[in-house]
Amino acid sequence: MPVLQLKNNICVLEQHGDDVTLIDDNGNKEVLHKKGYELIDEACIYHGSSLKGRSEAINRNLNIKQKSPILISEVLENMYFPVLSYMKKNCIWINYNAILKVSKIDDNHSKILFLSGYTYELGYDVRMIRNQMKRCDTYLKLLREHKF
Repeated sequence: MPVLQLKNNICVLEQHGDDVTLIDDNGNKEVLHKKGYELIDEACIYHGSSLKGRSEAINRNLNIKQKSPILISEVLENMYFPVLSYMKKNCIWINYNAILKVSKIDDNHSKILFLSGYTYELGYDVRMIRNQMKRCDTYLKLLREHKF
């Protein structure tokens, strides 16, 4: 069941070939034999859509073409964003809702501080992470404006 595998306390999904490591808000890790995007797709389906449908919606609404953040549920407003193309074998997904702060370590490394106090270091520029966060924020604001 996708809800059991993608709980709100999951901060990071790290893809390693055909396996994905789920990292929770305490840094605990669990390895599953599936791809991260498959897990995201299952969670989307559980909430009434699919990864493909969610990706198409955000791409059209925000006029983006790659690294689309994915809204899991409109009701819960929970989103994950990929650091790379989600088809890459080393893609990392970040739980947008769990982030407290992102900071620069150096030009090619950043650190995410999650609400729980757990920190996660990435070998990617902080601007890219902040851009993905801005996309999530913009999309959620757009959805709230569309509600009746």
